[in-house]
Amino acid sequence: MQSDATLVLLPGLDGTGKLFQPLVACLPGPVRYSIIGYPPDRTLSIDQMAGRVADRLPPGPIVLLAESFSGLVALALLDRRFPGLRAVIFCAAFAGSPHPWLLNAARRVPAAGRLLQCLPPAVVRPFVFGRHAGRALPMLLQRTLGEVAPHVLTHRLRLMADAKPPEKTHFAIPCHYLQAAQDRLVPPRAADWFARHFDPFRLQRVDGPHMLLQTRPRVCARHISIICQA
Repeated sequence: MQSDATLVLLPGLDGTGKLFQPLVACLPGPVRYSIIGYPPDRTLSIDQMAGRVADRLPPGPIVLLAESFSGLVALALLDRRFPGLRAVIFCAAFAGSPHPWLLNAARRVPAAGRLLQCLPPAVVRPFVFGRHAGRALPMLLQRTLGEVAPHVLTHRLRLMADAKPPEKTHFAIPCHYLQAAQDRLVPPRAADWFARHFDPFRLQRVDGPHMLLQTRPRVCARHISIICQA
């Protein structure tokens, strides 16, 4: 049966949406989806990115999925209380800086974005892919990051470093959190803020690394399709 809600996908740090390829290939036919990314050559604030997404939302009911970095954008977007939102899915996301000491160190490196692009796959793989990826995914990540201006990546890392959880906020919206059991970038406690501020809240722990949608696309697609067709 065709879902009447459109799945809107908000990408991680790269902002291109190209890293959703493994996931969308596993989504069943009834699930319609739309990917809304961010400019690869412009530094935008979190609020500006949220405004960009708001201007591009499809009509009708929506299930919003925010991956990692885009959790910050989704929270800013939810403050606008747009109609049609059925549920929100956060995947390996955070409301505040997940590793303040590490990100604060990164923000002091002027060329942090360029450094991120130049990291060899052998260094990146244990942190984002773990044991769940062959050669194709690290190459896809490196190629995708290479399409983004280094200063834009640096800017987004600084946004993450400065991120602070919204205060005294409560959302009466169904929230689903996909938690990567072997996430080495976002600690498990990151889900606690969402559990306190959304009602209802459901956590689904999935065996996998930070890039859960890329390494476990079939499992994630199954959970997502159930939410979209509820």
